[in-house]
Amino acid sequence: MIAVDAYTDLGKHGVINDEGREWVEQVIKAAPPSIEHIFISFHEPAFARGRHVGDSFDQNPEQRNAFWKMLLLYRDRVHAVFVGHTHVYSRMQVLDPAGIAANDPMAFPNEDGGIYQVNAATAGGANTIVEVQIEGKNLDFRVLQAKNGSNKPFAEIDKWSMVAHP
Repeated sequence: MIAVDAYTDLGKHGVINDEGREWVEQVIKAAPPSIEHIFISFHEPAFARGRHVGDSFDQNPEQRNAFWKMLLLYRDRVHAVFVGHTHVYSRMQVLDPAGIAANDPMAFPNEDGGIYQVNAATAGGANTIVEVQIEGKNLDFRVLQAKNGSNKPFAEIDKWSMVAHP
């Protein structure tokens, strides 16, 4: 898991800058070959849905697209980006960060060969847990959610699987 703080020298107002992109790329490159599955985490989504559309990482499409295209260079190892900020759970798989679907705040693209963005930010109304089970090249994702203040247990709201590309 590579965590990026886009409120430091690596970014500004949630937008990961050139220095941040280069840092993430160097960390990915430096990861030993035995680490087959890399996940990235930062706060503001690259592709906001529900809330904060246009004032998250998407406020600077040039930086956002450069960052996502860099991640795609390593999609054989980088499988998902975990974000927050919007307080709304969503999942999408983005191959073309400049594409219509990636930039339509009502769309949730599932582009084969893309990298998943999982927005687990539902604090305030609910608590969300994203589990990732890894068995070799197989990755199973499961999302559990429970409403805040409720006596009801966590319930599964989403699940999907993928096979990592060799």
